[in-house]
Amino acid sequence: EREMGEQTELRDDFLRDKYSALFKLGFEPELKGESPSLRFLRSIAMAFVNDLTSQPDLEVAREWTKVELLACLTALFGVM
Repeated sequence: EREMGEQTELRDDFLRDKYSALFKLGFEPELKGESPSLRFLRSIAMAFVNDLTSQPDLEVAREWTKVELLACLTALFGVM
């Protein structure tokens, strides 16, 4: 039941603001019974968060920090 509530909350988050929800998803643990599509989105979100948090100047640059999508996807799936 807990997982169903969390999935409903996640769906509602995506309906409100898909970018914030995807960012938040990168920090959350996998849910039991997750669909393949949600696992895929979580993988991308986690790769983004890993790349973002490994930026040495994140505290200074903050909202001006850029994360290269290709670098995230390459780290996630290998050479693209």
